[in-house]
Amino acid sequence: MNNFINDYFIPNEYFYIFLLNRVETEINYKGVEVKKTREYKHNLQSFNKWYSKFLKMNKNHNWDIYFSINPFKEDTNNRYEINVNSYKSLFFDIDLDGEEISKKIISVLGQSTYTIRTSEDKYQLIYQLDKSFKGSFEELKEHKEVLKKLTYHFKTDNTFDLARVGRIPNLINNKNNFEIKYKNNNIKYDIKHFKKYIEDNNIVLPTKTPNKVSKTNNSNKVNKVYEDNVLYDYIDYTKYLKSYNYFKKYNKDLSKVDFTFIKRWKNELEEDFENILSVLRYCRSDLMTKHGHEIERYILNKIEQS
Repeated sequence: MNNFINDYFIPNEYFYIFLLNRVETEINYKGVEVKKTREYKHNLQSFNKWYSKFLKMNKNHNWDIYFSINPFKEDTNNRYEINVNSYKSLFFDIDLDGEEISKKIISVLGQSTYTIRTSEDKYQLIYQLDKSFKGSFEELKEHKEVLKKLTYHFKTDNTFDLARVGRIPNLINNKNNFEIKYKNNNIKYDIKHFKKYIEDNNIVLPTKTPNKVSKTNNSNKVNKVYEDNVLYDYIDYTKYLKSYNYFKKYNKDLSKVDFTFIKRWKNELEEDFENILSVLRYCRSDLMTKHGHEIERYILNKIEQS
């Protein structure tokens, strides 16, 4: 854990450590029971002071611990996309057919900077840039678009948002008591490397978000880190809440309201799973209670149907 973080970040970068408790719950600001979460902003100096405490929380108190893939601005107090300071790495989270898909990605993009095995057949591949890109929020979103295209191309999990977190190696995955392993391959890339692959293979975003069908029983699928209810500064949640409540007046079936709402706003939200999830969670307090175990499949189905 300590070696990985100290290798991944440099002293002047600020990053978030996100914690998710697999056992304990709490009541959120909407009065809904959710899994207990915490997050703390650090630089390397402060992280190393907290290191032993995080280690104890992971091994003795059921906390899963994640780190932000990208660094954040020094003066920010929340993990919103708008507060990301630079684009550091491309990140692939592979929960389905992990070994097969990770080998496929590596065979065409080259060896990843870090190969992280988070469960028996689940992997995270991190392709770190040789120089972190700093720019405006719009410029950072252009880098995000590169990963977004590759994510859909390789059919990995939708983990392209700038505020994304990944599992820290050398800790315990408290979902299944798996010891997270990793390999540092000591290679970094220029963003042009990935843009060239996209151009050479004519990769474009799908006109509709593809429906992902799991090979396992989705009712047994444990939800990923969607419990933190990320809010994005570029989204006007008040506007969407007003719209959602309007549709709700005419239909008591909230599943149908979700469908109508997504159909109305999906283009403005760019059919982006993370954006739609964030808005729906803000508008509908029981969304995770009803669909938490299959939230990704639920929303992608609604997008596809609309």
